[in-house]
Amino acid sequence: MRQHGRPCYIQDIASHVGKEIAIKGWLADRTDKGRLQFLRVRDGTGFFRPVVFQKDVSPEAFENVKRLTQESSFIVNRDSARRAASARRL
Repeated sequence: MRQHGRPCYIQDIASHVGKEIAIKGWLADRTDKGRLQFLRVRDGTGFFRPVVFQKDVSPEAFENVKRLTQESSFIVNRDSARRAASARRL
C-alpha cells in the first residue's frame, strides 16, 4: 500500500478541507454498479463512503477496487476538498 498525503482518521476528514489526505481503513461493504464502485470504509473512528468512477482512475486501480472483499485493508488517497464539508460519522 502506498500512502499519498497526510494521514487522517475518518472522524477528522472535515478538518482537512483542501488538503491531500490518506485514510487507512477496512472495507465494510462494496456495491458494484459497473463503472461505479460504492465503498463503505471504516477505521476505528467511523465510516465514510467514497465512490470510485472508472473514468477517474487507471484500469489497474479500478480492477483492484473491484477485487476488494469485505474486511480488506487499504489506503484511500484523495483531495478532501471535494466532499469533506458534507462528511459526517455514520
